[in-house]
Amino acid sequence: MNEIRLFVQPGCRPCIQVENLLKKVDDWQSAIRLVNIQENEEFAKYCGVIGTPTLVGLQDGKVVAKLTGPEHLTFDFFLNLVRKHGKGTPK
Repeated sequence: MNEIRLFVQPGCRPCIQVENLLKKVDDWQSAIRLVNIQENEEFAKYCGVIGTPTLVGLQDGKVVAKLTGPEHLTFDFFLNLVRKHGKGTPK
């Protein structure tokens, strides 16, 4: 995947929960970019985001994967995602 974006919005409890889990993963910034849906409405529409939190994978600018809701966005999920797609050394 060329880009992985996590769409969140201020005041969204599930977003805060998911964002806090993500930030516990070392080197998360090398694999995932946080996107405030309120500041990037057009891009969110392009990606088909209708709720937050939503994780979107893009390849060559096209959406190739999407996961919505906090139930699957766990610490272990993010850890594996960063290990696979991060720029740092796999652990």
